[in-house]
Amino acid sequence: MTDRSPTRANPQNAAVETDELTRSRAEAEAAIADARKSHERLRQAIDILPQGIVFLDSEGRYVLWNRKYAEIYSKTADLFVQGARLEDTLRVGVARGDYPDAIGREEEWIAERLKRLYQPGERHEQNLSDGRVILIDERRTDDGGVIGLRIDITELKQREASFRLLFDGNPVPMIVCALDDERILGVNDAAVAHYGYSRAEFEKLTIRSLQAFDGQPPWTTDRSSEEQAARI
Repeated sequence: MTDRSPTRANPQNAAVETDELTRSRAEAEAAIADARKSHERLRQAIDILPQGIVFLDSEGRYVLWNRKYAEIYSKTADLFVQGARLEDTLRVGVARGDYPDAIGREEEWIAERLKRLYQPGERHEQNLSDGRVILIDERRTDDGGVIGLRIDITELKQREASFRLLFDGNPVPMIVCALDDERILGVNDAAVAHYGYSRAEFEKLTIRSLQAFDGQPPWTTDRSSEEQAARI
């Protein structure tokens, strides 16, 4: 006669399965805890950097950013949350007037900015409404995301403008030339008046075509090791 009673579970097998489930859950929780610790270490590391840092995923969504990045874009920092799109924060910033170069050409400016974001190459500058100038350097990651660097170069630009003012307004003829081939790179108004060349004509000349030197020009001798290294 056939036994039709229900098959009873083996208590020993059930105990083994429970142990495996408990162990797997513990391993998963430990892995999550390790990931959180690694994420927090990374955040602490980038927060001490003097430059702004931002990580975007392949769809241009925020993954991670540091305090300096939030400080640079303080007017839209309230929008920075994981998963938010940089394009959306740009549009809000444009609407708020944060980017003076976008005024009157908002959609065109946004399109140009996004093109630079998704096809990063050369560094470029970004003017903010508070007068600061930010140097942007972006690179694509292997998974299609973007790592962005933001450097506040406002003081550098101000010094550059001051030097330009002193250079252009100086009553003494002044010439800037390249060290490697001695091509003339720039002249002030006094040099134009003194030599009689236009600025376009100056750019076709070398410093030796204007001045004669008793021996080597002063910038070719007595350089420090640092200056020599900088030229290489």
